[in-house]
Amino acid sequence: MFSAGKFLDQFMKRKIPTVNVSEKQSGVGMARVLPDNAAAGRMAAEYFLEKKFHHFAFSGCEDFAFSRLRRIGFSERLAVEGFACMEHQFGAGKWPAHSLDPLPEVGQWLSQLPKPCAVFTHADDHARRILSECERLEISVPEEIAVLGCDNDEIECELSPMPISSVSFPLRRL
Repeated sequence: MFSAGKFLDQFMKRKIPTVNVSEKQSGVGMARVLPDNAAAGRMAAEYFLEKKFHHFAFSGCEDFAFSRLRRIGFSERLAVEGFACMEHQFGAGKWPAHSLDPLPEVGQWLSQLPKPCAVFTHADDHARRILSECERLEISVPEEIAVLGCDNDEIECELSPMPISSVSFPLRRL
């Protein structure tokens, strides 16, 4: 079994410079470089504002700081223009056993959103899940629900039932 601690100990013993670029792992005793997540939220808001949407929503996981920052950037930018942002938050314990299983709670939320609505998600894997729920519920994308992910994760975007537009970070450069 892989142990990050043992792996990092080997780097430290050998004096190999290391930088943590994980959004989820903090406090591991090394320098950390992260993208500007609030700026990603603002970029998503700008994208949807340019498309002339009037209803906006965010779906993310409050368990992760990057998700909170993306939500804040998104909702604050919309507020400047006088728009509110509806939210759907979930925690790690609410995931189905299989990543392709339906998410009835998310589907119910999507069904209740005013249409058309622009939905920004905290990450591409969740954008894929939202698109799957739209497909299951026969919600027209992008006419009724427009979805924008974040991170431009090639694998998630390829696995999606339809193409995912995504806010992209230069993660390899980081």
